[in-house]
Amino acid sequence: MKTIETLIRVSKFELDEKRRVLSGHLDEEDALLEKRRKLDEELVREQETAKAFPDMAITYGSFANQIIARRDKLDGQIVVKRRETELAREEVQIAFEEVKKYEITLERMKAEEAKERAKVEQEELDEMGLNAFRRADASKRNQVG
Repeated sequence: MKTIETLIRVSKFELDEKRRVLSGHLDEEDALLEKRRKLDEELVREQETAKAFPDMAITYGSFANQIIARRDKLDGQIVVKRRETELAREEVQIAFEEVKKYEITLERMKAEEAKERAKVEQEELDEMGLNAFRRADASKRNQVG
C-alpha cells in the first residue's frame, strides 16, 4: 500500500506542476490579448486625431499600417499561445485522470483489506463461540455423568 500512496503523492506533484504550466500559459495569453486590445484602442485614438487634425492625417496611413502589422503579429502569437494552452489543458486532464486512477485503486485496496480483516475477525469470533459452546457442553456432560 505504501507504493500506491507514493505513486499518488508523485502524481499529485506532477499534476500541480502541470497546473502551474497551464496557469502560466493562461497568463501569457491574457497579456497578449491585453496588448491586442491596447493596439486597437491606439488605432482608434489615432483615427480620431487624424479626423480632428486633417494636417496630421498625412502620417496616419503609415501609422495605421504599422499598427495593423503589429496586430497581425500579435494575432499569430495569440493563436500559438492558445494551442499551447490547449495542450497544457490536455496534460492537466491526463495527469488528473492518473491521480484519480491511483486513488481509486488505493480505495479498493483499503476496502479489500478491511473486508479481509472483518472476515478474520468473524472467524475468530466464530471460533471463540464454538469453543465456549464446547466447554459448556463438556461441563454439562461432566455434571450429568
